[in-house]
Amino acid sequence: MEHQRTIPLGVVLISEDAALTRTLSADLERRKLSLRAASGHRTARSLLREATPELILLDLEDLPEPASVVASVRELSTAPIVLLIPDGFDAQMRFEALLAGAGDYAAKPIRFDELSARIEATLKRTLTKPRDTIDYADLTVTLSRRRVERGGEAIELSSREFDLLTTFVRHPQRVYSRAQLRDLIWGAKRSIGFNAVERHVSNLRAKLDRPPRRRLIQTIVGIGYALR
Repeated sequence: MEHQRTIPLGVVLISEDAALTRTLSADLERRKLSLRAASGHRTARSLLREATPELILLDLEDLPEPASVVASVRELSTAPIVLLIPDGFDAQMRFEALLAGAGDYAAKPIRFDELSARIEATLKRTLTKPRDTIDYADLTVTLSRRRVERGGEAIELSSREFDLLTTFVRHPQRVYSRAQLRDLIWGAKRSIGFNAVERHVSNLRAKLDRPPRRRLIQTIVGIGYALR
């Protein structure tokens, strides 16, 4: 017997494609999922400040810096992000958008059965555990409170240090280059040099990996850094 949702779950769509918004809204309504749409990045920021969605659909059509947009959306919400990728979209830009905090993607033109399946699978994974807390080894990061504990001891971090840590802890084992970290944390501020990235990583390590704690943030020689 097919399971039917009894409580609508909110999905936020960030897209300037009015036709897509209308069609997707009707499709999700049939599947007992409510949709709230934002027609631009600024509108989306206002919406995410007042709403608590279960999932975010982010249309990358015509976005000049997708990774920066994903990162700014991630700052406002811990909800999983599914990207809507236009045909012919650059593979490296897609990769960077995923690194910035997206969890999945669907190709345009949208096949609505496939997208709905991805939404259902993503919700099933995330709704079974609290999204607000991320644990790794003896490290606990509480996103909404921007709080970090290691072994039960609170660790005070600056805003940039916290952003760096959440980037690492969302994707443990993944190696980030200095350029990727700069783009993810500082966005379009390309005047930020690699020395600033190294300095912030060093400061984060000094607080997070103080002896006798095991070092979590590893230097991958010639490439960058990873949480391992």
